[in-house]
Amino acid sequence: MPEKEIDTKNDSGMEIPDYAIEAIARSLLPIIQTYYESDADKKDLAEWQAKQIKKCR
Repeated sequence: MPEKEIDTKNDSGMEIPDYAIEAIARSLLPIIQTYYESDADKKDLAEWQAKQIKKCR
């Protein structure tokens, strides 16, 4: 069975260079990591995930 090709079509009409995407990712990574390390934020995430599971049922 052939693998499905991922649709990478850019609907915005803009071409964003890889270096720009990498720069944004590098600046956001420490913030995201700090968020997920916090106990309060882990609790918030668990609550959000539980709500998402209930929505899918």
